[in-house]
Amino acid sequence: MIGLWMSFVVFPYLVLGDACSAQRNCHDCITTNTFIPLKDVKCRWCPLDGKCHTFGSSEIPLLGFTKNANPCEQWMNIKEESNCSLDSDESVPYDPAKAFVLANLSAVAYADFGFIRKCMEKIVPKEEYQVVVTVSKKCDMDRLYLGRCYAFVAVSKLRKEIVILLRVRNAKLIQFWDEIKSWVKTPFGKDGAKIDRYLNTSFSNVYYPCIYDTIKDLVSQNRDYNVVVTGHALGGAIASLAAYTLVTEGIVDKKRLLLYTFGMPRVGDKAYAYYHDMYVINSWRIIHNKDKISRSPSIARGFYHHGTTVLYPEEMQSNTKFNISRDNEDPETLKGSSSLQNHLKYFGVNIPDVCKSLLGSTITNSEGIDYSWKYCGDQLDQTDKHDTCTETPIKNVTESVCDFDKDFCDWTSVPCSKFNFQRKKGPSDKDKKTGPVIDKTGSGYYIYVDASDNELKLAKLRSPNFTAGNYCIEFYYHMFGEDMGSLELYMYTTITPRKSIFKKEGEHGTTWRLQRGDVYATNLGKGLMHFEFEATIGKGYKSDIAIDSVSITKGHCHRN
Repeated sequence: MIGLWMSFVVFPYLVLGDACSAQRNCHDCITTNTFIPLKDVKCRWCPLDGKCHTFGSSEIPLLGFTKNANPCEQWMNIKEESNCSLDSDESVPYDPAKAFVLANLSAVAYADFGFIRKCMEKIVPKEEYQVVVTVSKKCDMDRLYLGRCYAFVAVSKLRKEIVILLRVRNAKLIQFWDEIKSWVKTPFGKDGAKIDRYLNTSFSNVYYPCIYDTIKDLVSQNRDYNVVVTGHALGGAIASLAAYTLVTEGIVDKKRLLLYTFGMPRVGDKAYAYYHDMYVINSWRIIHNKDKISRSPSIARGFYHHGTTVLYPEEMQSNTKFNISRDNEDPETLKGSSSLQNHLKYFGVNIPDVCKSLLGSTITNSEGIDYSWKYCGDQLDQTDKHDTCTETPIKNVTESVCDFDKDFCDWTSVPCSKFNFQRKKGPSDKDKKTGPVIDKTGSGYYIYVDASDNELKLAKLRSPNFTAGNYCIEFYYHMFGEDMGSLELYMYTTITPRKSIFKKEGEHGTTWRLQRGDVYATNLGKGLMHFEFEATIGKGYKSDIAIDSVSITKGHCHRN
């Protein structure tokens, strides 16, 4: 008798649950009723995936219902027919030809400042885009220099468009990839959403006040113009925040705003995705199946993509077939290979190299240089004008033993950072009020960060890459000085967030201290791992932090 009762419960649930999933719009979903004995289960519409779900299935764990799981939080589900208008499709169709043009225009943000107009004329020769303003600001996080943020505003009278191009230039893509694994969220906007902290800081730096004021003035003068926001990679993430803010602050009507991003990472949590879909109705997140950045940070860390997804599953060209998905996290978007290099390539072109290819030898001389527009931000320097940054290749090794007597071995600093570890022989401070007097052996070199005029700054030092396995890590550290900050060692892998494995704060005397420990990372498959020291200067100059004789070898540490 018990078996008959169980079959009676399971059978109608599965049938009626399918009745919900069969509904293709919000109205039909809400007006479809289901019945499960002893349970009040209804059909509910989830805006995050644009699907109808059986609301209440999570309250019936015995049935084991997991098919077509509802990604919406409970408060996101639409249950009243009158609220279906909030999820109504008022957007214009995706335009692949426009996406192709905007992908190339987003490359303008990679051009030398003096050749922005020339490059734009090559990409869209008959559009007569006029550059109105450019912005360049440092993008720092926790006193660590990670690159620069750029914004460009141009107007086309022919298209009746105001275009905002955004870009984040990283010191080095590989190094920055390590950073995004540890992204944390911070509140954003008025709706209780949370976004990545670094993106929040970068957006605020580059958007206010110059872009905000410029767009406000241009929109008031050109009421019948559309505003198009675009960007590649992290520039796309900043573009997402700009589009959201332009609508929520009432600067641009949501029907006149279009957002095209290329290979952008996840920006915020489900609440951000939910409200972004509500406010930015003409949004297309364009990706291809070889882009690694578009799959990060992970959903497991609480990040979630907003819509609408435009997936190019094959080799991406201007005429390639694509799939449009209302589901913000369509499983198809998680398939394919992952490559940081392929991340730079959209519609068959390497985006950072577009302007160089179009302008050729022109960019090697002063002919055609043009700065005839308003500039906002930090003072233009050589890195802005030439966009070059020395990069040191990261090596793959089986072990690393370094006493720093000759060089840094295979350890590297963050490119373009002006505050780094340096080699030293003898006292780090002439008055001997901070730092070591000699290295660990008494006759060689050590490395340290100089606290003089560098209060509260952070320096990083990265190891080479190691394959999966068990390792013994040994090093000496020196933290003497009454203003002492902190020293921390992190472990990174290609598949997991970073993990702190050592941290010391405050003064630790005038002697070198040994730190030794075992690290286990055997489940990486073909993945790699590496380590990073982070030294944070204290509130005064008596805060020199030093390291010496770093050893990372296979196997377990030998205990004395």
